[in-house]
Amino acid sequence: MSYNPYGSPEPSPFGAGPAGGGPAAGGPGGGGFGGSGSAPFEPGEVLQRAWQNFKGHWAPLVIAPLIAALPVLVFMAPLFVWTMLTAKSGDNAGAKAAGFVLSVVVIVVYAYFEVGLTRMWLTTARGETPDVAQLFTGFDRYPHMLTVRVLQSAPSLACSAIAAASALLGIPFVASLFDILGGMASVGMLVFLALGLYYAPFYVVDEGLDGISALRKSWEVARPYRGALLLFGILCTVIVFVASMCCCVPALVAQPVVNVAAAVVYLRITGQGAASGPGPFGSGFAGGYPGGG
Repeated sequence: MSYNPYGSPEPSPFGAGPAGGGPAAGGPGGGGFGGSGSAPFEPGEVLQRAWQNFKGHWAPLVIAPLIAALPVLVFMAPLFVWTMLTAKSGDNAGAKAAGFVLSVVVIVVYAYFEVGLTRMWLTTARGETPDVAQLFTGFDRYPHMLTVRVLQSAPSLACSAIAAASALLGIPFVASLFDILGGMASVGMLVFLALGLYYAPFYVVDEGLDGISALRKSWEVARPYRGALLLFGILCTVIVFVASMCCCVPALVAQPVVNVAAAVVYLRITGQGAASGPGPFGSGFAGGYPGGG
């Protein structure tokens, strides 16, 4: 069953709710949380909506991630050089240790800017005007955003730490084993992110939840929409990958559009309706459905 944005509301194949986008029993999508019901979404339509909103505010949405990348690169540069030098000299243990430290530093530094960037994605998704100044508003939610990112990275970071320690202790078999397990953990986490955990930062910023509560709620609220969220995640990954293969300019556009689209999805599945303002399906949304009358 395909969703017709021009027609009357009908049940979503990814989680039925009452007609008209009203409150769903038990909370968003029937997931057990109180509040308004969830609006259905389709990945293609959400990406179109994000593109329409991005076009009107492209400058701050492109500039802000570049600014956020600068301090990360400052911290990364010496660590990256260290990693390359140790690897080139054949110091496998040193290279693994440097790689682990590099990963931790990136997470710790970028979590601050991610708070501001998340605010910008939400602002744009709601049809409002984002501001680069929002990028520097991360202190209030930084500990909780850092908690989210550390927990999401914990399996791969743990494997990386054990691999580095094993290499330093002269146990190459264990080091190689945990290198493999770390790669598998990263792939597995990508799947869990696509199925719902990816949206935890929005709960940290928009609802003021702590990191653990944000992860829990993002997983629970997404339950009726697993199929659509997985398809959306795959589609976004393909878009970013193809854009990055072209040149830097398409990548600079693709990533913000994907992030705004994720914010639109968050608004839909939490029952906050869709992005307001002009879009490909009309001037606004009524009852949580595009083009509603």
